Amino acid sequence: MSELSLVQRTIGMLQYGLGYYGYLRSTRSADTPGSSSGQETYPPGVLPEDLAGLDQVAQTPKAYDGPFQTIVLIGAYHYLYWGSVRCGQAFLSHREILSRLAGLCTDRVIFSARLRIADLPEGLRRQALGSSAGEDFNAEAFLRTAEDFFQVRQAGYLGNYPAYVLSRQAQKVGSPAIR
Repeated sequence: MSELSLVQRTIGMLQYGLGYYGYLRSTRSADTPGSSSGQETYPPGVLPEDLAGLDQVAQTPKAYDGPFQTIVLIGAYHYLYWGSVRCGQAFLSHREILSRLAGLCTDRVIFSARLRIADLPEGLRRQALGSSAGEDFNAEAFLRTAEDFFQVRQAGYLGNYPAYVLSRQAQKVGSPAIR
């Protein structure tokens, strides 16, 4: 099976899985904790204290059974860049995020994300428009930086957003250090 075919099958499985998760969330009753109160919800059996941020995993990958052959990063990149309700840490830099991902994977990152300010959720869009870091939040800047750490290839679309395969490359002399 070709790498492109594998990525397309993975994207198909992710679309199915995300659709199923959306269905599960939509069938929660109003008296289910977190269903309509604005509280954060987590998959069954997962507690907020069980979750680790990118920095924690990048600092001690062995504690999380890393490094990893493949990292799947779908629809969450803008939260790494700008921060979120669940994790206030904002990297505000493609280089900071991509260097950590490159240090955590041995083969590839399967990636799809909102890389335009206009596509961000409303709260993050307002934050981005008021920040100088917003100037670098675009697909061109992301891809230019990603090429310092990975061989980048577009592999179709996941919904409205391009899907990329970021294949790990050996560090070149003179390229940025990988954490």
